[in-house]
Amino acid sequence: MSARRPRAPETFEQLVLAFLTDLEQERGLARNTVNAYRSDLVQFGAFLAHRRRDALAVKPAELAAFLEELANSPSTTPVAAATLQRKIACLRSFYRHLQRSGLIKHNPASELSNPRLAERRPQARTRRPRAPQTFEQLVLAFLTDLERERLARNTIDAYRSDLVQFGAFLADHGCDVLAVEHAELAAFLDELANSPSTTPVAAATLARKIACLRSFYRHLWRRGMIERNPASELSAPRLAKRRPQSLSRQDIQQLLAQPRGTSAVALRDRALLELLYACGIHVSEAIALQPDDLDLETAMLRADANGPKERLVPVPDSALTAIRDYLQHGRPLLLRPRKQPRLFVNQHGNGLTRQGIYQIVQGHARTAGLAERITPRTIRHACATHLLASGVDLQTLQTMLGHTDITTTELYTELPAAA
Repeated sequence: MSARRPRAPETFEQLVLAFLTDLEQERGLARNTVNAYRSDLVQFGAFLAHRRRDALAVKPAELAAFLEELANSPSTTPVAAATLQRKIACLRSFYRHLQRSGLIKHNPASELSNPRLAERRPQARTRRPRAPQTFEQLVLAFLTDLERERLARNTIDAYRSDLVQFGAFLADHGCDVLAVEHAELAAFLDELANSPSTTPVAAATLARKIACLRSFYRHLWRRGMIERNPASELSAPRLAKRRPQSLSRQDIQQLLAQPRGTSAVALRDRALLELLYACGIHVSEAIALQPDDLDLETAMLRADANGPKERLVPVPDSALTAIRDYLQHGRPLLLRPRKQPRLFVNQHGNGLTRQGIYQIVQGHARTAGLAERITPRTIRHACATHLLASGVDLQTLQTMLGHTDITTTELYTELPAAA
């Protein structure tokens, strides 16, 4: 299946969502910073809308006026110096992202500096927010509301991804988010659960997406934007029974051969792919791995360290070689002077995220010519299938994979032995 080509951002809110996704997935920025930047850009968007200015045509003087208004406007609560500094950093990063994406030629925020803060007493009057209009505005307002309610950051981040996916569905079907009916929401969920052209959605993931839609439309209903909540009676569609997707040995060898060269990134990707296949670990376990979790002398890996399924997994020689090369010649270059406890890091020295690992796996799968959508879970399934075909018994495989119930492990016996 060919990947859907993303639409070029048009509205300010689309630019913001693309920027925040880049911060989280590519740069591995701390969630606190990502959430603060989102709030800062919502505020900046209100400034632009009030003056009817295009974010892509802003001049340095207009950015300075925005900061001056924050610092010294008599009608708003004064901004602390540290908060103002963060907003400047946010604008610089946002416009640097737009410049790198080819959306603007020059970064108007590159030379921003702090305006002088006026000494005054706080005012109680606050500016009334404008009613959102586009889908992206509705999403940003909803996420900001969740932040005020102190919902867990992981949940907020997951809801953002869910709503971006829902927005693509609405755009594909020409639906207005404020005019959606229950049947259209059910169709969206059924497409996620049972579409033959995409990777099946886990039951827990589907339940979270339903909770997200209920919460999102409850938010819209409470604010008078819709007369009734079309998501109030949503239920999970029946998931089609599917066997785990696996890969042949030839496919796996093609995938493992893709990270070429001796660059730090190539060494990291090779070690990551080798470890995922050789040990069958979950992507969450790969993210949490630290160098101390690997004993290169005994060739053992401690998976899910300090977790409910902590276990020792043997590491084959091929993976050991790749990991040694990465630890000696790749990881130090990615870290540079930065200290990072995680084993696998990105080009900024931060620990790889779930999205980052998915992108690495899928990028190499495409270059290997593997038509189906490959994920870290697919590699885990291939590991289990190939080990069973090689004669490993079910109990040993159950322990290695960390399955609580052996019936889960038995699913792999239904898969054909891949050549």
